Amino acid sequence: MKSKKTALWMVLLLFVFGLSVRGARAQDNNPSGARVRISGAYSFVSDAGLASRDNSSSALTSEIGVRLSPRFSAKFGVFNHPDGQVYAAGPEYRLLASKFLPSTDAFKADKFELFVHGLIGASRSAEHTKFAAVVGGGIDFQIEPNVAIRIAQVEYLRAPFLNNGGQVFAQNSLKISTGIALTFGK
Repeated sequence: MKSKKTALWMVLLLFVFGLSVRGARAQDNNPSGARVRISGAYSFVSDAGLASRDNSSSALTSEIGVRLSPRFSAKFGVFNHPDGQVYAAGPEYRLLASKFLPSTDAFKADKFELFVHGLIGASRSAEHTKFAAVVGGGIDFQIEPNVAIRIAQVEYLRAPFLNNGGQVFAQNSLKISTGIALTFGK
């Protein structure tokens, strides 16, 4: 039964990922070719409202995004959490800071890229798989054409997990990450 639920959640994630790809492609008439961005980050997670243990932790996060146009990407992320993992997919919108900030000799606004995303998926703990949602954004600094430093990424994570007594509780977490992003493709 457990493997059947897991398979159902994975099909749902792929469906959502497919919808985000199609929607992002329809938004822009000038696609620049598919580019894949893989990022890894070290995250600090604040667990609001959890009195049974320390209310903060740290974990590693990995994400993969497929850029479908200059501004839109389809993103899939795996977020490690002290109580389990969260798998989520959805659209991401990216914008160069030079669109609204002036560039000078000392400050190159076109090296900074802002992004926001909304992802939905599943949270998995030892015995349960439940619906999860992630909303957030951040800023990348391009140091080379294919290498960026993720200066900051701030996300709100809504995911149910099991506590020590075996009861499912709704978890509201704030996740702050920093890391590196590598881009492959055109």
